[in-house]
Amino acid sequence: MKAKGGSGRSTGQHIPLVTLLADLHHEIRSPLNTIINMVELASQNQLSQETQQYINTIERSAKGLLSLLDDIIELSDDGNGENSKVQQFGLTELLEDIKESTAGTRLARNSALTVEFSQEISEWYRGPRGRIRQIITQLINYAIRQAESPETLLRISFHSAGPEDELMKFHLQASVRSDLFEQLSPFQDPRILICRRILLEIGHDLKAEIDSEKGLLHLTFSVKAEQLNMPWAQPLLPTPVVAIAATDPLARIIVMRRLQGCGFQVETASSLEDAQKILDFHLADGVSGQRGLTLIDFQLIKAVAPHAPVLIPEQIFSASLRHPVIVFDIPPLNLMALSTELENMSSFQNRDDVGLVMFPSRGEQLIPELLRILQIDREQLRSPYSDTQERVEEPDLELLMGMKVLVVEDDRINQKILIDILKRFGIKSVVATTGAAALKAVERFRFEAIFMDINLPDSDGYTLTQQIRRKEGYAFTPVIALTASTRNRQKCFDAGMDQFLSKPYSENQLLAALHRVKEGR
Repeated sequence: MKAKGGSGRSTGQHIPLVTLLADLHHEIRSPLNTIINMVELASQNQLSQETQQYINTIERSAKGLLSLLDDIIELSDDGNGENSKVQQFGLTELLEDIKESTAGTRLARNSALTVEFSQEISEWYRGPRGRIRQIITQLINYAIRQAESPETLLRISFHSAGPEDELMKFHLQASVRSDLFEQLSPFQDPRILICRRILLEIGHDLKAEIDSEKGLLHLTFSVKAEQLNMPWAQPLLPTPVVAIAATDPLARIIVMRRLQGCGFQVETASSLEDAQKILDFHLADGVSGQRGLTLIDFQLIKAVAPHAPVLIPEQIFSASLRHPVIVFDIPPLNLMALSTELENMSSFQNRDDVGLVMFPSRGEQLIPELLRILQIDREQLRSPYSDTQERVEEPDLELLMGMKVLVVEDDRINQKILIDILKRFGIKSVVATTGAAALKAVERFRFEAIFMDINLPDSDGYTLTQQIRRKEGYAFTPVIALTASTRNRQKCFDAGMDQFLSKPYSENQLLAALHRVKEGR
Protein backbone atom coordinates (compact mmCIF):
# COMPACT_ATOMS: atom_id res chain seq x y z
CA MET A 1 0.00 0.00 0.00
CA LYS A 2 1.32 3.46 -0.89
CA ALA A 3 2.10 5.57 2.16
CA LYS A 4 0.70 9.08 2.48
CA GLY A 5 2.92 11.49 0.64
CA GLY A 6 5.00 8.63 -0.79
CA SER A 7 6.34 8.40 -4.30
CA GLY A 8 5.04 4.96 -5.15
CA ARG A 9 8.56 3.62 -5.87
CA SER A 10 9.16 -0.04 -5.26
CA THR A 11 11.67 -0.96 -2.58
CA GLY A 12 14.02 -2.47 -5.11
CA GLN A 13 14.17 0.66 -7.21
CA HIS A 14 17.19 2.92 -6.85
CA ILE A 15 16.26 6.26 -5.28
CA PRO A 16 18.53 9.18 -6.27
CA LEU A 17 20.17 10.89 -3.30
CA VAL A 18 18.67 14.26 -4.23
CA THR A 19 15.17 12.77 -4.32
CA LEU A 20 15.67 11.04 -0.98
CA LEU A 21 16.95 14.24 0.62
CA ALA A 22 14.01 16.18 -0.82
CA ASP A 23 11.54 13.70 0.69
CA LEU A 24 13.26 13.88 4.09
CA HIS A 25 13.38 17.67 3.80
CA HIS A 26 9.61 17.80 3.39
CA GLU A 27 8.91 15.41 6.26
CA ILE A 28 11.19 17.24 8.70
CA ARG A 29 10.02 20.75 7.79
CA SER A 30 6.42 19.85 8.72
CA PRO A 31 7.04 19.29 12.46
CA LEU A 32 9.44 22.24 12.46
CA ASN A 33 6.62 24.38 11.08
CA THR A 34 4.48 23.22 14.00
CA ILE A 35 7.15 24.14 16.56
CA ILE A 36 7.83 27.59 15.16
CA ASN A 37 4.17 28.52 14.69
CA MET A 38 3.15 27.20 18.12
CA VAL A 39 5.94 29.26 19.67
CA GLU A 40 4.63 32.32 17.81
CA LEU A 41 1.10 31.68 19.09
CA ALA A 42 2.31 31.07 22.65
CA SER A 43 4.20 34.37 22.66
CA GLN A 44 0.92 36.26 22.19
CA ASN A 45 0.01 35.35 25.78
CA GLN A 46 1.26 37.03 28.93
CA LEU A 47 4.39 35.12 29.91
CA SER A 48 6.87 35.43 32.73
CA GLN A 49 10.36 36.60 31.83
CA GLU A 50 11.75 33.11 32.48
CA THR A 51 9.13 31.45 30.28
CA GLN A 52 9.73 33.99 27.51
CA GLN A 53 13.43 33.11 27.60
CA TYR A 54 12.53 29.43 27.22
CA ILE A 55 10.31 30.32 24.25
CA ASN A 56 13.09 32.35 22.64
CA THR A 57 15.51 29.43 23.05
CA ILE A 58 13.06 27.04 21.42
CA GLU A 59 12.60 29.45 18.52
CA ARG A 60 16.35 29.91 17.98
CA SER A 61 16.97 26.16 18.11
CA ALA A 62 14.15 25.38 15.69
CA LYS A 63 15.30 28.03 13.24
CA GLY A 64 18.87 26.78 13.53
CA LEU A 65 17.71 23.27 12.65
CA LEU A 66 15.66 24.66 9.78
CA SER A 67 18.70 26.53 8.48
CA LEU A 68 20.82 23.37 8.59
CA LEU A 69 18.09 21.42 6.82
CA ASP A 70 17.82 24.03 4.08
CA ASP A 71 21.61 23.97 3.69
CA ILE A 72 21.49 20.24 2.94
CA ILE A 73 18.69 20.35 0.39
CA GLU A 74 20.02 23.48 -1.32
CA LEU A 75 23.52 22.14 -1.73
CA SER A 76 22.29 18.72 -2.85
CA ASP A 77 19.84 20.03 -5.42
CA ASP A 78 20.85 21.56 -8.71
CA GLY A 79 17.10 21.80 -9.34
CA ASN A 80 16.09 23.69 -12.44
CA GLY A 81 19.32 25.69 -12.59
CA GLU A 82 17.85 28.85 -11.01
CA ASN A 83 20.95 29.39 -8.86
CA SER A 84 23.21 29.20 -11.93
CA LYS A 85 21.37 31.92 -13.84
CA VAL A 86 23.27 35.07 -14.75
CA GLN A 87 21.20 38.00 -13.55
CA GLN A 88 21.44 41.61 -12.49
CA PHE A 89 21.78 42.07 -8.75
CA GLY A 90 22.58 44.63 -6.09
CA LEU A 91 25.41 43.84 -3.69
CA THR A 92 23.57 45.26 -0.68
CA GLU A 93 20.48 43.16 -1.37
CA LEU A 94 22.73 40.10 -1.71
CA LEU A 95 24.27 40.84 1.69
CA GLU A 96 20.77 41.18 3.17
CA ASP A 97 20.06 37.65 1.95
CA ILE A 98 23.28 36.36 3.52
CA LYS A 99 22.52 38.18 6.77
CA GLU A 100 19.12 36.49 6.97
CA SER A 101 20.28 32.99 5.96
CA THR A 102 23.18 32.93 8.46
CA ALA A 103 21.41 34.69 11.34
CA GLY A 104 20.41 31.52 13.18
CA THR A 105 23.93 30.09 13.13
CA ARG A 106 25.57 33.37 14.11
CA LEU A 107 23.16 33.96 16.99
CA ALA A 108 23.35 30.38 18.28
CA ARG A 109 27.18 30.44 18.31
CA ASN A 110 27.50 34.13 19.31
CA SER A 111 29.69 34.72 16.27
CA ALA A 112 30.29 38.13 14.68
CA LEU A 113 30.46 38.62 10.91
CA THR A 114 31.95 41.74 9.32
CA VAL A 115 32.18 42.77 5.67
CA GLU A 116 34.86 44.92 4.02
CA PHE A 117 34.80 46.30 0.48
CA SER A 118 37.64 47.28 -1.81
CA GLN A 119 37.60 50.75 -3.39
CA GLU A 120 36.61 49.25 -6.75
CA ILE A 121 33.36 47.82 -5.40
CA SER A 122 30.18 49.51 -6.65
CA GLU A 123 26.60 48.34 -6.16
CA TRP A 124 25.27 46.79 -9.35
CA TYR A 125 26.55 43.66 -11.10
CA ARG A 126 25.48 40.97 -13.51
CA GLY A 127 26.53 37.42 -12.67
CA PRO A 128 25.47 34.11 -11.02
CA ARG A 129 23.89 35.76 -7.99
CA GLY A 130 22.28 32.54 -6.74
CA ARG A 131 25.55 30.65 -6.74
CA ILE A 132 27.38 33.50 -5.01
CA ARG A 133 24.79 33.64 -2.23
CA GLN A 134 24.73 29.86 -1.93
CA ILE A 135 28.50 29.49 -1.61
CA ILE A 136 29.09 32.43 0.76
CA THR A 137 26.31 31.20 3.05
CA GLN A 138 27.82 27.72 3.26
CA LEU A 139 31.36 28.98 3.81
CA ILE A 140 30.16 31.19 6.68
CA ASN A 141 28.23 28.30 8.19
CA TYR A 142 31.29 26.06 7.91
CA ALA A 143 33.54 28.66 9.57
CA ILE A 144 31.13 29.11 12.47
CA ARG A 145 30.03 25.50 12.98
CA GLN A 146 33.15 23.48 12.20
CA ALA A 147 35.90 26.03 12.91
CA GLU A 148 33.86 27.54 15.79
CA SER A 149 34.96 30.98 14.67
CA PRO A 150 33.93 33.79 17.04
CA GLU A 151 34.86 36.40 14.42
CA THR A 152 34.56 36.07 10.65
CA LEU A 153 35.53 38.68 8.05
CA LEU A 154 34.25 38.69 4.47
CA ARG A 155 36.28 40.80 2.03
CA ILE A 156 34.71 41.61 -1.34
CA SER A 157 36.72 43.06 -4.21
CA PHE A 158 36.38 43.52 -7.97
CA HIS A 159 39.08 43.13 -10.59
CA SER A 160 38.78 44.13 -14.24
CA ALA A 161 41.39 43.49 -16.93
CA GLY A 162 38.90 44.24 -19.71
CA PRO A 163 35.24 43.59 -20.62
CA GLU A 164 35.90 39.86 -20.97
CA ASP A 165 37.87 39.51 -17.74
CA GLU A 166 35.85 40.95 -14.85
CA LEU A 167 35.93 39.03 -11.57
CA MET A 168 34.31 39.45 -8.17
CA LYS A 169 36.58 38.02 -5.47
CA PHE A 170 35.32 36.81 -2.10
CA HIS A 171 37.75 36.12 0.74
CA LEU A 172 36.44 34.71 4.03
CA GLN A 173 38.82 34.96 6.98
CA ALA A 174 37.85 33.16 10.17
CA SER A 175 39.63 33.05 13.52
CA VAL A 176 40.06 29.51 14.87
CA ARG A 177 40.93 28.12 18.29
CA SER A 178 44.40 26.53 18.34
CA ASP A 179 43.10 23.17 19.58
CA LEU A 180 40.83 22.84 16.53
CA PHE A 181 43.46 23.28 13.80
CA GLU A 182 44.39 19.62 13.59
CA GLN A 183 40.73 18.68 13.19
CA LEU A 184 40.07 21.11 10.33
CA SER A 185 40.05 19.48 6.89
CA PRO A 186 37.93 21.78 4.71
CA PHE A 187 38.04 19.60 1.59
CA GLN A 188 36.73 16.62 3.53
CA ASP A 189 33.61 18.50 4.60
CA PRO A 190 30.51 17.77 2.41
CA ARG A 191 29.49 21.45 2.27
CA ILE A 192 32.93 22.57 1.11
CA LEU A 193 33.16 19.77 -1.45
CA ILE A 194 29.79 20.68 -2.97
CA CYS A 195 30.71 24.39 -3.03
CA ARG A 196 33.92 23.50 -4.85
CA ARG A 197 32.01 21.34 -7.33
CA ILE A 198 29.59 24.20 -8.01
CA LEU A 199 32.49 26.59 -8.66
CA LEU A 200 34.25 24.12 -10.95
CA GLU A 201 31.05 23.82 -12.99
CA ILE A 202 31.14 27.56 -13.71
CA GLY A 203 34.87 27.61 -14.43
CA HIS A 204 36.32 28.62 -11.07
CA ASP A 205 37.72 27.00 -7.94
CA LEU A 206 37.68 27.29 -4.17
CA LYS A 207 40.93 27.74 -2.26
CA ALA A 208 41.39 26.90 1.41
CA GLU A 209 44.39 27.80 3.58
CA ILE A 210 44.98 27.25 7.28
CA ASP A 211 47.42 29.64 8.96
CA SER A 212 48.19 27.97 12.29
CA GLU A 213 50.65 30.69 13.36
CA LYS A 214 48.03 33.45 13.17
CA GLY A 215 45.11 31.19 14.04
CA LEU A 216 43.22 31.92 10.82
CA LEU A 217 41.28 29.96 8.22
CA HIS A 218 41.15 31.48 4.71
CA LEU A 219 38.50 30.47 2.14
CA THR A 220 38.69 32.26 -1.23
CA PHE A 221 36.83 32.09 -4.53
CA SER A 222 36.13 34.27 -7.57
CA VAL A 223 33.31 34.37 -10.11
CA LYS A 224 32.92 36.18 -13.39
CA ALA A 225 30.68 39.23 -13.01
CA GLU A 226 30.07 42.36 -15.03
CA GLN A 227 30.07 45.68 -13.21
CA LEU A 228 27.02 47.75 -14.21
CA ASN A 229 26.95 51.52 -14.50
CA MET A 230 23.71 52.35 -12.66
CA PRO A 231 22.71 55.17 -10.26
CA TRP A 232 23.88 54.79 -6.68
CA ALA A 233 24.63 57.09 -3.73
CA GLN A 234 23.19 60.30 -5.17
CA PRO A 235 22.63 62.64 -2.18
CA LEU A 236 19.36 64.11 -1.05
CA LEU A 237 19.38 67.87 -0.48
CA PRO A 238 19.20 68.96 2.26
CA THR A 239 20.85 65.70 3.31
CA PRO A 240 19.13 63.89 6.21
CA VAL A 241 21.46 62.56 8.94
CA VAL A 242 20.98 59.05 10.32
CA ALA A 243 22.89 57.80 13.37
CA ILE A 244 23.11 54.00 13.61
CA ALA A 245 23.63 52.18 16.90
CA ALA A 246 23.91 48.40 16.44
CA THR A 247 25.66 45.47 18.10
CA ASP A 248 25.68 43.28 14.98
CA PRO A 249 28.50 44.51 12.70
CA LEU A 250 26.97 42.90 9.62
CA ALA A 251 23.60 44.59 10.21
CA ARG A 252 25.32 47.93 10.80
CA ILE A 253 27.37 47.66 7.58
CA ILE A 254 24.37 46.66 5.48
CA VAL A 255 22.17 49.47 6.83
CA MET A 256 24.97 52.01 6.35
CA ARG A 257 25.48 50.93 2.74
CA ARG A 258 21.74 50.92 2.05
CA LEU A 259 21.19 54.42 3.47
CA GLN A 260 24.30 55.91 1.88
CA GLY A 261 23.09 54.52 -1.44
CA CYS A 262 19.83 56.41 -0.95
CA GLY A 263 21.56 59.74 -0.30
CA PHE A 264 21.60 59.91 3.50
CA GLN A 265 24.52 61.01 5.64
CA VAL A 266 25.27 58.13 8.01
CA GLU A 267 27.09 58.20 11.35
CA THR A 268 27.65 55.41 13.87
CA ALA A 269 27.07 55.47 17.63
CA SER A 270 27.51 53.09 20.56
CA SER A 271 24.18 53.88 22.25
CA LEU A 272 20.90 55.69 21.80
CA GLU A 273 22.16 58.56 23.93
CA ASP A 274 25.32 58.96 21.81
CA ALA A 275 23.25 58.83 18.64
CA GLN A 276 21.08 61.68 19.90
CA LYS A 277 24.21 63.74 20.68
CA ILE A 278 25.60 63.07 17.19
CA LEU A 279 22.36 64.33 15.66
CA ASP A 280 22.41 67.41 17.92
CA PHE A 281 25.91 68.21 16.64
CA HIS A 282 25.15 67.75 12.94
CA LEU A 283 21.83 69.60 13.06
CA ALA A 284 23.04 72.46 15.29
CA ASP A 285 23.70 74.83 12.38
CA GLY A 286 19.98 74.89 11.60
CA VAL A 287 20.19 74.08 7.90
CA SER A 288 16.68 74.66 6.58
CA GLY A 289 14.77 71.44 6.14
CA GLN A 290 17.57 69.14 7.36
CA ARG A 291 16.34 66.35 9.61
CA GLY A 292 17.86 63.54 11.68
CA LEU A 293 16.90 60.08 12.91
CA THR A 294 18.42 57.30 15.02
CA LEU A 295 18.42 53.65 13.97
CA ILE A 296 19.01 51.29 16.89
CA ASP A 297 18.98 47.50 16.76
CA PHE A 298 16.86 45.52 19.18
CA GLN A 299 19.78 43.50 20.55
CA LEU A 300 21.61 46.65 21.65
CA ILE A 301 18.58 47.74 23.67
CA LYS A 302 18.32 44.33 25.31
CA ALA A 303 22.04 44.39 26.10
CA VAL A 304 21.54 47.59 28.13
CA ALA A 305 18.98 45.96 30.43
CA PRO A 306 19.04 42.19 29.85
CA HIS A 307 17.02 41.38 32.96
CA ALA A 308 14.34 44.02 32.57
CA PRO A 309 10.77 42.67 32.93
CA VAL A 310 9.76 44.47 29.74
CA LEU A 311 11.31 44.47 26.26
CA ILE A 312 12.33 48.14 26.36
CA PRO A 313 12.85 49.76 29.78
CA GLU A 314 11.19 53.18 29.79
CA GLN A 315 14.30 54.93 31.09
CA ILE A 316 16.05 54.12 27.79
CA PHE A 317 13.39 55.91 25.76
CA SER A 318 12.70 58.90 27.95
CA ALA A 319 10.44 61.84 27.26
CA SER A 320 13.59 63.88 26.56
CA LEU A 321 14.18 61.98 23.30
CA ARG A 322 15.02 64.79 20.90
CA HIS A 323 15.09 63.01 17.54
CA PRO A 324 12.99 60.27 15.93
CA VAL A 325 13.99 56.62 16.48
CA ILE A 326 13.51 53.40 14.54
CA VAL A 327 14.16 50.09 16.32
CA PHE A 328 15.13 47.48 13.73
CA ASP A 329 15.89 43.76 13.57
CA ILE A 330 13.14 43.03 16.09
CA PRO A 331 12.48 39.25 16.32
CA PRO A 332 8.98 38.38 15.06
CA LEU A 333 8.09 36.97 18.47
CA ASN A 334 8.81 40.30 20.15
CA LEU A 335 7.26 42.73 17.68
CA MET A 336 3.64 42.64 18.90
CA ALA A 337 4.64 42.71 22.57
CA LEU A 338 6.97 45.63 21.88
CA SER A 339 4.22 47.60 20.15
CA THR A 340 1.97 47.08 23.16
CA GLU A 341 4.70 48.21 25.56
CA LEU A 342 5.31 51.44 23.66
CA GLU A 343 1.59 52.22 23.59
CA ASN A 344 1.50 51.90 27.38
CA MET A 345 4.58 54.07 28.01
CA SER A 346 3.62 57.54 29.19
CA SER A 347 6.63 59.04 27.39
CA PHE A 348 5.37 57.71 24.08
CA GLN A 349 1.76 58.78 24.24
CA ASN A 350 0.64 60.49 21.01
CA ARG A 351 4.07 60.22 19.37
CA ASP A 352 4.45 59.28 15.71
CA ASP A 353 8.23 59.61 15.50
CA VAL A 354 9.05 56.04 16.59
CA GLY A 355 9.19 53.15 14.14
CA LEU A 356 9.44 49.38 14.64
CA VAL A 357 10.87 47.13 11.92
CA MET A 358 10.91 43.34 12.20
CA PHE A 359 13.94 41.17 11.44
CA PRO A 360 15.53 40.81 8.88
CA SER A 361 14.90 44.57 8.34
CA ARG A 362 15.72 44.77 4.66
CA GLY A 363 15.91 48.01 2.73
CA GLU A 364 12.34 47.66 1.50
CA GLN A 365 11.24 47.54 5.16
CA LEU A 366 13.55 50.17 6.64
CA ILE A 367 13.46 52.89 3.99
CA PRO A 368 9.65 53.37 3.79
CA GLU A 369 9.49 53.63 7.59
CA LEU A 370 12.35 56.12 7.60
CA LEU A 371 10.70 58.17 4.85
CA ARG A 372 7.40 58.15 6.78
CA ILE A 373 8.95 59.47 9.97
CA LEU A 374 11.10 62.09 8.24
CA GLN A 375 8.18 63.05 5.96
CA ILE A 376 10.18 62.54 2.76
CA ASP A 377 8.47 61.50 -0.48
CA ARG A 378 9.68 58.31 -2.15
CA GLU A 379 10.05 60.27 -5.40
CA GLN A 380 12.78 62.39 -3.80
CA LEU A 381 15.12 59.39 -3.74
CA ARG A 382 17.13 59.50 -6.96
CA SER A 383 18.71 56.12 -6.17
CA PRO A 384 16.77 52.86 -5.90
CA TYR A 385 16.79 51.22 -2.49
CA SER A 386 16.01 47.71 -3.71
CA ASP A 387 16.73 45.73 -6.84
CA THR A 388 14.06 43.14 -6.17
CA GLN A 389 10.48 43.22 -7.37
CA GLU A 390 9.21 41.65 -4.15
CA ARG A 391 8.34 43.90 -1.24
CA VAL A 392 7.87 42.99 2.39
CA GLU A 393 4.42 44.36 3.03
CA GLU A 394 2.23 45.07 6.00
CA PRO A 395 -1.21 43.57 5.35
CA ASP A 396 -4.32 45.73 5.68
CA LEU A 397 -6.08 43.89 8.51
CA GLU A 398 -9.36 45.78 7.99
CA LEU A 399 -9.42 44.55 4.40
CA LEU A 400 -9.05 40.95 5.60
CA MET A 401 -11.71 41.16 8.32
CA GLY A 402 -14.65 38.86 7.56
CA MET A 403 -12.99 36.97 4.68
CA LYS A 404 -14.22 33.41 4.15
CA VAL A 405 -11.48 30.91 3.36
CA LEU A 406 -11.19 27.16 2.88
CA VAL A 407 -8.30 25.41 4.62
CA VAL A 408 -7.36 22.14 2.91
CA GLU A 409 -5.03 20.48 5.42
CA ASP A 410 -5.07 16.96 6.90
CA ASP A 411 -2.62 17.49 9.74
CA ARG A 412 -4.58 18.45 12.86
CA ILE A 413 -1.78 20.48 14.43
CA ASN A 414 -1.24 22.48 11.24
CA GLN A 415 -5.01 23.00 11.10
CA LYS A 416 -5.06 24.45 14.61
CA ILE A 417 -2.13 26.79 13.88
CA LEU A 418 -3.75 28.16 10.75
CA ILE A 419 -7.26 28.43 12.18
CA ASP A 420 -6.02 30.19 15.35
CA ILE A 421 -4.11 32.76 13.30
CA LEU A 422 -7.07 33.42 10.99
CA LYS A 423 -9.54 33.61 13.88
CA ARG A 424 -7.51 36.26 15.71
CA PHE A 425 -7.83 38.54 12.68
CA GLY A 426 -11.53 38.01 12.10
CA ILE A 427 -11.12 35.65 9.12
CA LYS A 428 -13.69 32.86 8.88
CA SER A 429 -12.46 29.41 7.90
CA VAL A 430 -13.80 25.98 6.97
CA VAL A 431 -11.45 22.98 7.19
CA ALA A 432 -11.28 20.07 4.75
CA THR A 433 -8.98 17.16 5.64
CA THR A 434 -9.29 15.33 2.31
CA GLY A 435 -9.67 16.17 -1.35
CA ALA A 436 -13.21 14.78 -1.35
CA ALA A 437 -14.17 16.99 1.60
CA ALA A 438 -12.70 20.03 -0.14
CA LEU A 439 -14.77 19.39 -3.28
CA LYS A 440 -17.95 19.08 -1.19
CA ALA A 441 -17.09 22.31 0.66
CA VAL A 442 -16.70 24.38 -2.53
CA GLU A 443 -20.03 23.02 -3.79
CA ARG A 444 -21.75 24.10 -0.58
CA PHE A 445 -20.02 27.40 0.25
CA ARG A 446 -18.53 30.34 -1.61
CA PHE A 447 -14.95 31.03 -0.49
CA GLU A 448 -12.82 34.09 -1.24
CA ALA A 449 -9.54 32.15 -1.00
CA ILE A 450 -8.29 28.60 -0.51
CA PHE A 451 -5.24 27.43 1.44
CA MET A 452 -4.02 24.24 -0.25
CA ASP A 453 -1.80 21.56 1.26
CA ILE A 454 -0.01 19.42 -1.33
CA ASN A 455 0.00 15.94 0.26
CA LEU A 456 -3.49 14.68 1.12
CA PRO A 457 -4.66 11.16 2.04
CA ASP A 458 -6.80 10.72 -1.09
CA SER A 459 -5.34 13.25 -3.53
CA ASP A 460 -2.67 15.89 -4.07
CA GLY A 461 -2.94 19.67 -4.11
CA TYR A 462 -2.10 19.96 -7.81
CA THR A 463 -4.94 17.70 -9.00
CA LEU A 464 -7.36 19.09 -6.43
CA THR A 465 -6.69 22.68 -7.52
CA GLN A 466 -7.49 21.79 -11.12
CA GLN A 467 -10.70 20.01 -10.02
CA ILE A 468 -11.81 23.02 -7.98
CA ARG A 469 -11.08 25.34 -10.91
CA ARG A 470 -13.72 23.45 -12.92
CA LYS A 471 -16.40 24.09 -10.29
CA GLU A 472 -18.89 26.87 -10.98
CA GLY A 473 -17.67 30.19 -9.62
CA TYR A 474 -14.17 28.94 -8.80
CA ALA A 475 -12.31 29.48 -12.06
CA PHE A 476 -10.49 32.51 -10.62
CA THR A 477 -10.71 31.96 -6.85
CA PRO A 478 -7.21 32.51 -5.38
CA VAL A 479 -5.47 29.33 -4.24
CA ILE A 480 -2.50 29.65 -1.85
CA ALA A 481 -0.14 26.67 -1.69
CA LEU A 482 0.98 25.63 1.81
CA THR A 483 3.75 23.06 1.64
CA ALA A 484 6.82 22.01 3.58
CA SER A 485 8.70 21.44 0.32
CA THR A 486 10.73 24.26 -1.20
CA ARG A 487 11.26 22.49 -4.53
CA ASN A 488 7.76 22.49 -5.99
CA ARG A 489 7.04 26.20 -6.34
CA GLN A 490 6.83 26.14 -10.14
CA LYS A 491 4.76 22.95 -10.11
CA CYS A 492 2.22 24.68 -7.85
CA PHE A 493 1.98 27.63 -10.24
CA ASP A 494 1.69 25.29 -13.23
CA ALA A 495 -1.25 23.59 -11.51
CA GLY A 496 -3.06 26.94 -11.30
CA MET A 497 -2.22 28.14 -7.79
CA ASP A 498 -1.78 31.87 -7.24
CA GLN A 499 0.52 32.16 -4.20
CA PHE A 500 3.16 29.93 -2.60
CA LEU A 501 3.98 29.70 1.11
CA SER A 502 6.65 27.31 2.30
CA LYS A 503 6.34 25.93 5.83
CA PRO A 504 7.35 27.23 8.24
CA TYR A 505 5.71 30.56 7.41
CA SER A 506 5.26 33.53 9.69
CA GLU A 507 1.96 35.08 10.66
CA ASN A 508 2.83 38.16 8.62
CA GLN A 509 3.65 36.09 5.52
CA LEU A 510 0.30 34.31 5.82
CA LEU A 511 -1.68 37.54 6.15
CA ALA A 512 0.34 39.24 3.40
CA ALA A 513 -0.50 36.39 1.00
CA LEU A 514 -4.20 36.82 1.80
CA HIS A 515 -3.86 40.56 1.34
CA ARG A 516 -2.35 40.11 -2.11
CA VAL A 517 -5.09 37.79 -3.33
CA LYS A 518 -7.76 40.02 -1.77
CA GLU A 519 -6.48 42.92 -3.87
CA GLY A 520 -6.29 40.72 -6.94
CA ARG A 521 -2.48 40.69 -7.18
